[in-house]
Amino acid sequence: MGWEQRGKGGQSYLYRSRRVGGKVVHEYHGRGEKAERTLQEIAASTTARLVENRAIIAEQSRTFEVARKMRELRHRCDTLLEALLLGEGFHRQNYGAWRRKRGFTID
Repeated sequence: MGWEQRGKGGQSYLYRSRRVGGKVVHEYHGRGEKAERTLQEIAASTTARLVENRAIIAEQSRTFEVARKMRELRHRCDTLLEALLLGEGFHRQNYGAWRRKRGFTID
């Protein structure tokens, strides 16, 4: 998006470039006050979109941090449970179900 000079008079006109179907399309937005208002509206919408994107990124990073902590907690709980079951005489064959060992007695 920007001001372009067209014609012999060298007057500036506001054009906005964007892609449509893989091709660049130039939209004419006029000149003078109308173009300035359009430019301000586009700048305001761009700023709002950036603020929204930053809020989304902040929420995602917070969510990822919570998920990381939950994975760590689950790993520690699994380790603790495994130690408890091994101490009580259980075993696992090829990561199958926990089973009590034959002849194991608890005093």
